[in-house]
Amino acid sequence: MKLASELLDCVAAAYPCPAVEADAYASAYWHQEVGYLLTAAAELLNARHQEILQMIEDEHLVSDVFSIQTPAVPVRFVDGAALRAALPAVYDAVVRIRATDAERFVGRRKLYELSREIAGADRLRSAEFVNLGDLFRELPANEAEAFVRVRYKPGKTTVVRVLEEEE
Repeated sequence: MKLASELLDCVAAAYPCPAVEADAYASAYWHQEVGYLLTAAAELLNARHQEILQMIEDEHLVSDVFSIQTPAVPVRFVDGAALRAALPAVYDAVVRIRATDAERFVGRRKLYELSREIAGADRLRSAEFVNLGDLFRELPANEAEAFVRVRYKPGKTTVVRVLEEEE
């Protein structure tokens, strides 16, 4: 595959860029518009890429040259139940709920404390979470780490060449 600069050279060959020395405004405009077009083209390419990946999956296609890889990306989060059981005061100091959950329980303008007062702690329990930053501000790092867990979410699926092409 070509480098981005080589692709840009191909675009410039087909749609010449005005020289900066001749007309800086026209040159800046060309770069702006080509940037917009390449962004739109990238969206089209990414959509088609996803369609083809789905087709490969749906039709169980295999290749001797390529493989599909979906990396797992680690996501750190606080084990709220463990923190609540071990250190309830710390849990109470750092726990909160998302605004959408507060809205669901008591309305948009209410915050965690008001939600808890109105809806009750038991009702909020399933929506409560502890932010990593708040936990680390409340506890020393070595203590906070005991309540941090990692789960993996799928990263961007890519096609990786496993065999080099013969020239």
